Amino acid sequence: MWRAIIEVPNEKIMVRFLTIMGMNKTFVHGNVSASKLSNKDITSILCKRIEDNIGFYFPETAEGGIKIVGKSWGGTGTGRTFKFKILLADNKKNHDIFVKISPIYEKLNPGTSEYEALKLLYPQMSLATKCCHVPRPLDFFYDLNALVTESVGSKSFKGYLLKNNSKKCAHKSTSNLYSMVIGCAHWLSAFHEITKSGMFVKFESSQFMETFKKEFELLRKLGLIKSVIDRIEILLGRLPLLDGRFLMPCAMWHYDFTPGHVFIEDNKITVIDVLGLPNAPIYEDIGKWLSAMPTVNSFPLYPHFDYEHANGRLGDVFLDGYLSRTTLNKNEFLILSNIYKLKYFISTFVAQTSRISERVHPIASKIFVRLRLRKIFLSNMLRTIGCISERMKLFA
Repeated sequence: MWRAIIEVPNEKIMVRFLTIMGMNKTFVHGNVSASKLSNKDITSILCKRIEDNIGFYFPETAEGGIKIVGKSWGGTGTGRTFKFKILLADNKKNHDIFVKISPIYEKLNPGTSEYEALKLLYPQMSLATKCCHVPRPLDFFYDLNALVTESVGSKSFKGYLLKNNSKKCAHKSTSNLYSMVIGCAHWLSAFHEITKSGMFVKFESSQFMETFKKEFELLRKLGLIKSVIDRIEILLGRLPLLDGRFLMPCAMWHYDFTPGHVFIEDNKITVIDVLGLPNAPIYEDIGKWLSAMPTVNSFPLYPHFDYEHANGRLGDVFLDGYLSRTTLNKNEFLILSNIYKLKYFISTFVAQTSRISERVHPIASKIFVRLRLRKIFLSNMLRTIGCISERMKLFA
């Protein structure tokens, strides 16, 4: 999923989430034809198809000569991305196209799901909020299970966040950062408003905790400090007090709404990789974002990244921005947002630890936890636990 630009969601976690949501039983490599082809072969096939269809994608190219240059952009097997540059002979504006080949699950095809989501969202997002956009969907090659979209630029909000959320930044850059964060909140609010299903689900602690049960069980094994785990256990033990009290609105689920998937260009905010699962509580996306900002990877280029500010003030700015576009009850909104935020802190800690263990070595993972992840996650988790505990008093 745009491997060279962002972190790819762990495939094992993807399968588990889909299973919990009743959308998957087994993983199926449905686009076998793609998995058997080399990157060179796929690039050649896609170049020919893009050339044949370029007049439909960009009508201004129909009469002029063009040159198409493609290359692999990351991934393997049935999860690969390719980038193509459309070079116009008359030196008019050139175009970039991304083609993303997706795996197929038994009850979900992420490729067609994203394609249908983009077809729905592309004409509506900018109408709902002028600065908010998604990539323009250009085509879908069903035999390769490949989504074709127009590029959204190269200015990632993740890079902007890392550079400007620094302990050394001036007030002006911080103010601009707040504006960007508010823009991201408005994007998500518009996304949920456009895709709302009209359904509401009651908050039930047992169902909620089932979605990250295995990750929580791994915390001790992976090296998180016992006292913090104990505090999480105490809090989770109190969550049944909230059972049935909240009706959570449902909408389309982006699934991986993080700073790495947001691009900023000419005051536009464009979000990529919209998985588009239906009828999910809006707090899945909100919690994911709130946990992603203060755990974004800043090492080793940004040693002064302000994790406390990202978890505190930036999170509050995002929540205020989202809430300003809704009629949701503020107290309910804030406690549920923090509950889901804690869930994603736990799953992200496990995912990052497991990734190092699998790709490097288990010993390297243990060292990484002790020297890096504890520092990032412990204070974030403890602050979130405190916020939830304080807000629970309102519903005692």
